[in-house]
Amino acid sequence: MNDEIRHGPGKILIVDDNDSDLGVARVVLEERGFVVFTTNNVLCAELIVREQPDVILLDVKLPGLQGDEAARAFNRVPDLLKKGIIVLYSNLPEDELEKRAELSQVSGYMQKSHAPEKLIQDVQTWVDFARARTRR
Repeated sequence: MNDEIRHGPGKILIVDDNDSDLGVARVVLEERGFVVFTTNNVLCAELIVREQPDVILLDVKLPGLQGDEAARAFNRVPDLLKKGIIVLYSNLPEDELEKRAELSQVSGYMQKSHAPEKLIQDVQTWVDFARARTRR
């Protein structure tokens, strides 16, 4: 991995079935220097293996396989995500999102935000957390 990406804002994969949300998040994060990959397909293991993002933002409400169910499946695959973390990402009420995050054994959760600064701040917090975890 080149140093610019490793020491920059971070590499993010966003999995969401809402193309509008994907587009807005991508533009906002890329404008701040994040490397962003997006997909509306929860069956994205190949993309995860190839890109090894710092953070995967995984929408909970996806058609077919729910995001929290996919997270549990991802966690059962050794070395799928060698250094990054999975964060559930949703408009669900915070208490429900927190419960789903705990049950799916992901690193945490964040509410979807249409406020660009909030999105950037939340994502950067998770990137910093992921990188601190891999330095241990």
